[in-house]
Amino acid sequence: MNFQESYTKKINKNILIISLLISVLYFVLFIFPNMTGSENLAMVAIFEPDESVPYPYILDMIKPSETIKEALINSAFYDYYFYGFSVFGVSALALLPIKWLGLL
Repeated sequence: MNFQESYTKKINKNILIISLLISVLYFVLFIFPNMTGSENLAMVAIFEPDESVPYPYILDMIKPSETIKEALINSAFYDYYFYGFSVFGVSALALLPIKWLGLL
């Protein structure tokens, strides 16, 4: 490996580290405004009126079921297909542990 390759790898590593630090800082800075805005569903509806619309459908996707078949049906057929399963599936998976902990 010559000098230029090692220098380039070092610069790329530094850029990656700086990018990660900026991303984490950005994420942390917006935790508090997001927590404040998300305390009340009505406050979310003021700024983004359609944000609360899919919430009941996502809750229906993760509601307790008596059988595995019923759980699969609830998670696949939710009568609201504007964004598709890829968006709602990820949202449901993100909310599932919170639901299990009884915080939802």
